[in-house]
Amino acid sequence: MRRWGKCRARNSCLFTGGDWKSHALDPLHRGLFLGCFLLLVAHCTFGASPDQTGSIIQVAFWNIRDLSVASRDQTELRQIGQVMHSNDCVAISELNDKEVLKKLCTELEAQGGKWKRLQSSKKRGNTSHTAEFYGFVYRSDKVWKRSGVRLLPDLTFDIPGVTNGCHFDREPVWCKFATLDGRLDFTLIPVHITFNKKEQIQKAEVRFLTNYFARAQKAVSKDKDLMLMGDFNENVGAQDSLGALIAGIPGLIDTTDPTPPTKVDSANTYDHILFQPVRLTEYTGAHGVTRFDETMFAGDKAAAKKACSDHRPVWVRLKVPAQDDD
Repeated sequence: MRRWGKCRARNSCLFTGGDWKSHALDPLHRGLFLGCFLLLVAHCTFGASPDQTGSIIQVAFWNIRDLSVASRDQTELRQIGQVMHSNDCVAISELNDKEVLKKLCTELEAQGGKWKRLQSSKKRGNTSHTAEFYGFVYRSDKVWKRSGVRLLPDLTFDIPGVTNGCHFDREPVWCKFATLDGRLDFTLIPVHITFNKKEQIQKAEVRFLTNYFARAQKAVSKDKDLMLMGDFNENVGAQDSLGALIAGIPGLIDTTDPTPPTKVDSANTYDHILFQPVRLTEYTGAHGVTRFDETMFAGDKAAAKKACSDHRPVWVRLKVPAQDDD
């Protein structure tokens, strides 16, 4: 889908009165006028959507501990902005108010580029303690949102021998994005899996994401460039959770490696970005973990956790093709 710019100079008049014949131009000036007019039309039509072929779009997920204006001061929001500024589109969990993303975008813009934000309309969670918003921030001079934040339905599942009719704690959402020239589009599905004392429930939620992934595929119509991302509270290689999820969706891969950890304070690899490369053909193979606690805080884990988060961002890089494959 191509997003074209629009000329705002509507209903303007070239001449302001009198008989148009009295303003007749000689052939030279008529040619100059026509040339300027065609340049104006070209600018109005194409100027807002430069060709982005070959450029890199970095997409990330970050669980930012209790992100809210109550929990962070301006200095800490600036530090969070410094961590995420290298990305072009970031999905966020543990968002806990409707004001902080605006302040965060201000800090991001101070570091370069134009930034916008959006978030789910309501908190999701089975209890007030676990409820949170999902949010997104993105470089609006590189990508635009093709949809609002859409909530996937509350589904229940059974765990034989443990419980029946279990409600997913924080149902995932989805949101569609595309580059300004429309050559690359992708749908992000962030999720924050419950951290449950009953580990069977936690693992069952991960497995049950196959159902949510299928529903999201159906919801986004022909665009199948889906990226499932989030804090899964499960490590790379966990066969009874992540392994089952990957086996349940043909061609799905996990871009998180066994090292480095995605947690600041442990060796755990809880944060993941998963997708089908056959669908997301723009994936460059580059992915990683932003170790901000080491680069910004010189290994002071307590300071890094307080200012930013106990989780590290995970990211992948996409290359804008000459033509969208959808």
